[in-house]
Amino acid sequence: MYNSLIAFKILRYLIFMIPISLVLGSVILNINLILILLSFSFLIIFNKDSRVFFKSDWVYVGLIIYFFQIVSTLVNEFYLDSLIRSMSFIKFIILAVCLDIVFCENKKNLENFLKILFVVLVFILIDSSIQYYFGKNLLGYPGDDGRLTSIFNNEYIVGSFISKVGFLVTPIFLKIFIKQKYLNFALMIWLIYLSYSVLITGERMASI
Repeated sequence: MYNSLIAFKILRYLIFMIPISLVLGSVILNINLILILLSFSFLIIFNKDSRVFFKSDWVYVGLIIYFFQIVSTLVNEFYLDSLIRSMSFIKFIILAVCLDIVFCENKKNLENFLKILFVVLVFILIDSSIQYYFGKNLLGYPGDDGRLTSIFNNEYIVGSFISKVGFLVTPIFLKIFIKQKYLNFALMIWLIYLSYSVLITGERMASI
């Protein structure tokens, strides 16, 4: 029981680290994902109750899709690199199970996760604006031909990140201002700022 408790706490903190590791680079993100998978392995070994999450319908659907993906790779293009890439997608199913375990254990875990994501997003919004108006962001990374990169350096994904994460964390923004008199005005400014930030990144697909 003690071992399973420790494993769950470690898993929870690693899940909370996902928003931060997203902006620290692919190396940190991959290390975090590996640690999440290891913590999850210890959890299901020491806590049999956690295995019930594998019985969810969406897990079965995900595994079926995963199976057909591997079969499709074997039949259509049998290259070792393609096969390894297809097999590695199992980590996303396991990650989804980990999120399910942590968020179902306590609803506040989901709220805290979104709060961390909200803080990360606000930082990227400010950093992108600084890069747009001053030519360099807080870390000294310059923009490139009218396109912003923010803390992602040479990766043009900041617009996509803002549009997707902005949609997820807007409920947290609403909760912050829910008791405020100017809720509608604050929401309007927030959505305008999100849209404007996506537009100035120069990513057309993120603006659609």
